[in-house]
Amino acid sequence: MLLSKRAKIDFSWLMLASFVFLLAFFVVDFVYIWVIVFMFLGVRFFAKSIAFLPVHLDFKADYWARMSLFLPAFAAVLALVLNFFVNWLESGTAQSRLAKDNYPVEAVNFMTRNNVGENIFNEYAWGGYIDWQAPHLKVFIDGRMAGWKKADGKYILADYLAILKGNCDLVERYQIKTALVESARTPICFGNFREVYKDEVAKVLVKE
Repeated sequence: MLLSKRAKIDFSWLMLASFVFLLAFFVVDFVYIWVIVFMFLGVRFFAKSIAFLPVHLDFKADYWARMSLFLPAFAAVLALVLNFFVNWLESGTAQSRLAKDNYPVEAVNFMTRNNVGENIFNEYAWGGYIDWQAPHLKVFIDGRMAGWKKADGKYILADYLAILKGNCDLVERYQIKTALVESARTPICFGNFREVYKDEVAKVLVKE
């Protein structure tokens, strides 16, 4: 689109369309992608809109005009390259990469080693990881279950949110005996559970 339609699409609409498209990727880890994309679009636009400069630019003036466009683009590319190598160095193994991305790597390893995990309540974002790394553990919810209905027509996601909000009757109904939750919080319904493991990412609570 940028190459074949740039003469037919108004630049402001192109920028707006790009912004809306990239909203889906707007997380902290992808900020550098925003920088590069909009730097690319900006350089193309301003390079064509530098009409205020004299047509008969001498070499020195033309050099500095080009440098004003080149340096930001170079900085963005350099940031991308450095970010790649830093992430590569920090990700010597799949486990270290997952731990860096705040998955409960060590907590799940602890549960597996110590045979902990009966009737689990887990964080929604961690269900898929548990399914993958510890398929013998039965998760409470994972990413596939957002639209799943139970036999009574209610959604499992609604019960998950209700437990987080303090509807502790559901804890008894599901007979939850283990909770794998973020280390920074303890849902009200698990206040009487005993903490058996904790790290910077997750903690494991078991019913007394």
